[in-house]
Amino acid sequence: MCKEMEIRTVALEAFRHIANDEGIGESYNIVFDLKFDSIDMVEVVMEIEDKFDISIDEQDYADCITVEEFINRLVKNIGVE
Repeated sequence: MCKEMEIRTVALEAFRHIANDEGIGESYNIVFDLKFDSIDMVEVVMEIEDKFDISIDEQDYADCITVEEFINRLVKNIGVE
């Protein structure tokens, strides 16, 4: 699996795990569809950090509206070639 696909898969699985909903897709709105608050987002970030052994500044993602926007920014910030 290429690095970008791995990041996308891990991030989407983190959202699904925290929301306890396997049907979540990238088009979901983080606040309106998932009803996530800042604590939920910290949990998502922590799962991703643990998986990749990296540190993520949650503030870099605070303005993301959708799961897809979060994942795209994550891919860019991690620096997938």
